[in-house]
Amino acid sequence: MGLCLSRQEGPLYQEYKACLPSMQGKVVAITGCTSGTGLVFARTLAQTGAEVIMLNRSSKRADDALKDVQALTSQVTFIECDLMSFASVRKAAAELNQRLASKGLDVLCNNAGVSTQPDHATVDGYDPQMQTNHLSHFLLTQKVWPLLLKAADLRGESRVVNHSSGYRHAHKQPFDLKYYGKNGGQLGGDDESFMETITFHPPGLERYCHSKLANLIFTYALDDRIRQKGLKVKALCANPGFTATRLVANSERLSSWSDFMARLAQSEEDGTLGILRCSCDPSAQSGDFFSPAGGAFATGPAVVLDREDDIITQEMREQVWRASEEAAGALVSWNTFWVVVFPLLIAGVVVPWFLGQRIISEVVVGLIVLYLMIEGIILVCFPRAFQLWALQRPWNFLVRLLLPPIEILDSIGAGGTDLSMFTYRQWGENLCASGQVWLGSHAVVAKALTSPQARSHWLGEHPLLRSALPEGDTGRCVFLLSLSGKAAGGTGDHEAFRKCLIDTLFNDASVRRETDDLSQSYIEQAAEDFVKMTSYNFYHASDGGNTSFWIKYLHHVIFGMDVRNPQEVTALYSFLFGSMALTHYLEPFGRLPCISQHKTIDEVAELYEKSPAFANFKVKPEYNNMTARELAVLMTAIMRIAGIQGSRMLMWLCTSGDKHGNLQTDVRPIWDSLNLDDDDELERFVLEVSRLSPPVTISHRIAQEDFSCEIKGKSYNFPKGTNVAIPIVYANIDEAAWGPDVWEFNHNRPGLKEKQVSFNSVNGVGDRECPGKGLVLRSMIRLLRVIGKKRRQQTAAQNV
Repeated sequence: MGLCLSRQEGPLYQEYKACLPSMQGKVVAITGCTSGTGLVFARTLAQTGAEVIMLNRSSKRADDALKDVQALTSQVTFIECDLMSFASVRKAAAELNQRLASKGLDVLCNNAGVSTQPDHATVDGYDPQMQTNHLSHFLLTQKVWPLLLKAADLRGESRVVNHSSGYRHAHKQPFDLKYYGKNGGQLGGDDESFMETITFHPPGLERYCHSKLANLIFTYALDDRIRQKGLKVKALCANPGFTATRLVANSERLSSWSDFMARLAQSEEDGTLGILRCSCDPSAQSGDFFSPAGGAFATGPAVVLDREDDIITQEMREQVWRASEEAAGALVSWNTFWVVVFPLLIAGVVVPWFLGQRIISEVVVGLIVLYLMIEGIILVCFPRAFQLWALQRPWNFLVRLLLPPIEILDSIGAGGTDLSMFTYRQWGENLCASGQVWLGSHAVVAKALTSPQARSHWLGEHPLLRSALPEGDTGRCVFLLSLSGKAAGGTGDHEAFRKCLIDTLFNDASVRRETDDLSQSYIEQAAEDFVKMTSYNFYHASDGGNTSFWIKYLHHVIFGMDVRNPQEVTALYSFLFGSMALTHYLEPFGRLPCISQHKTIDEVAELYEKSPAFANFKVKPEYNNMTARELAVLMTAIMRIAGIQGSRMLMWLCTSGDKHGNLQTDVRPIWDSLNLDDDDELERFVLEVSRLSPPVTISHRIAQEDFSCEIKGKSYNFPKGTNVAIPIVYANIDEAAWGPDVWEFNHNRPGLKEKQVSFNSVNGVGDRECPGKGLVLRSMIRLLRVIGKKRRQQTAAQNV
C-alpha cells in the first residue's frame, strides 16, 4: 500500500544501504521507476555498481528520473515500456533481448503498480490494475526468461522480483479468475471518493487487492517451476509496507488526509527494503517473501514471512499461470472452457448429488443438455453465421460460453482440401470458420506471408495444446509455428531459433548428403518399391514404400543418421508412422493419457541430440542461447507435423494419379510426357501439383490491429487480437492471380514460381518459409526422374 506523500530517508534504509553487497558487473531492469520505491531502488542499485535499465512510459517524469539516476553513474539507460499495452511490453522485451543477448539479465524487478483506476478496459481488454500490476509483468518475465537463464549460467544466479502489498488478502470476494480475463469495464464500477476507498472497500480497491494477490501467486508458481527444473533463477516477492509513495494515481483525493497519513507512513526509502533484499541479499532463497511484519499498514524492517501455501494453493497457482499465459493470445480461448467451465459443470452435477441435493444436480444436468442442444444446432445449422457474429464481439458472455467448443469441433477437418472447398463454394474466399476469420484472396495471403506475423498456439486451423509443444530444458516454448515475429511484437526467438535450425541442419553438409551413396540407394529402393508393390501398399505400408523412404532419407540428409534398421530406433518409427503422434499436439486430444507421446518424444529427441549433425553444436547469443536439447525437441515436432507428413503427401499427389482437392486430373500421363532430365520442368510439375492440392492448406496469424473485410458482399469489422486464418488453398485458386484456367493443370502456366504460396512464402520471400523447401523440391525432382524412368521401362517391357 502506498500513498502520495514524501518523507526523508528513514534510519532503516541508511543502515541497510551501508551493508549492501557490490552489484558491480550485474544488470538490473526495473519497471515503474519514475518515483517512489522504484526510483529509490534504481538510485541505490546504480550506487552499488549495477548497470540499471529503467522501464517506464515515456513522459517528463521518466526523463527527469533518468537524469536523476544518470547523475550518479553512466551505467543507466531507458527503454520505453507501457504496462497497459502488451504490444509495448513485447517491444521492450525484444529490445532487452537484443541489448543483453551476450551478458544476460541478473535482476528483473517487476516493481510498477497502480491503484484506484477507473473500471474500464485497457487496449488489450483487461482491467488496468490487473494488467499493469501482474499480467504485463508475467509477459515481460516470460519474454526475457532466456536473459535470466544466461545471467545465471554466467554468474551463478539471477532473480525475478515481484512487488505485492499488505492488501493482497484484503479482498472481500474470493479468488476469482474473472479478474484475470478480458473483463475490463465489467468488474464493479468506479470508486466514488478516497474516503470510500479507505472505509467502504469499493470495487476499485477490490480489483487492486486481487492484482496484488496475483503477484505472490505468480512468485510461488514460478518458484515451483524453477525447483522442478533445478534452475539457478530465484523467484522472490516483496511488500513495501505502509509507505509514502505515488502509488495512488488520483492524488487529489487525499486532501486533508495527507498530513495525518504522512505521520503514519514510513518513508519511500524504508519501503524499498523489501525489493532491495530480494535483489541483493545473498541469503535470499527462491520463494522468499520479504515484508514488514504485520498487516496492510505494517512498517519496519523487511523480514522473510512464513510461506502462505495454505492460502495460495497449488490449484490457484496453476489456474493463475494458465490464465496469465493466455492473456496475450487469441481473444477467445478453448483453454478457459476446458479448465474453468467444464470442471464447474461436472462439479455442479456431482457435488449436490453427494450432498443429497439431487434436484440441483438434475437442474444442472438439464442446463448441460440444453447447452449441448444449442451447440449441436449451431454446428449443424449455421456454424459460419454464428462465428461471423461471435468473432466481431469476443468479449460477449454468450461468445465466451458457446464459441470455444464450436471452434474445436469445427476445426476438425476444416483445413482439409475437400471440406474447405465445400465451404468456399458456399461463402467465397472470405469467411469465418474454426474460430478464425479466413481471408483467402491471393493478394491478402501473399501480404500475410511476406509480412511480420503475430502468432498463438495454433496449427493452421486447429488449436494446439500448449503443454504438448516443444520447450526443451529451459521451459520456454521453441515451437516456431507458435512464436511471433520480432517485428510483430515477438522477442526475436522465432528468427534466432530458425537461424539456429538452418545453420545446424540445413547447411552445406546436409546438401552434400542429398546426393551421397546412401541417399542414392534410398531413392533407387523407392523406385523398386514403386514398380513392385501395389499402389495401396506403396503409399500406406510400414515396411518399404513411400513413408519408409522419407523416414530413412530425411533422417540421413538432415541429421546424418542411419536408420535403416527399425529395431534399433523403434521409438522413431512408432512416432512417425500413423496419426496418433500428430494428435498429441492438438487440443483436446493431447490431454488424453492414451494419446500423450511425451516419453516417445524424449527418446526421439535424445536420438537427434546424439546425431552427427549435432556433434559441433554450440550455444550462441545470435541463436538467443538455444540449447541442443531445445533444437532436438523442436525437430521432433517439425519432423512429425511437417517433415514426414508433408513430404509423403506431396509424393503421393505427384505419383499416384489420385484426385484430391482441386487436383482433379490424373497427373501420371503428364508425368510420363515430361523430359525427366529437365530439372526446371520437373520442378514446375511439382509446384503445379502443390498449387492445386497443397500439402499444407492453412496457416494462421493474430491480427495486430482492428480490421474489416467483405464477406458475401457485406463489410464486417473485427477487433485486434482476432485469430486470422491464412488459407493457402484459396490463394492458389484465385482467378485474379492465376487467370481463368485456374482449375486446370498447367505446369507451364505463367508466374507459377513467382506467385507460388504453397511453402508459406511467395517466391522465396517471407521469414516463415519452410526451411526444408529446397530439400523437398530437389528430392522430388530426383525421385520423379528415377521412378519415372523405372516406370517407363516397365511400361515399355509390358508393351513388347
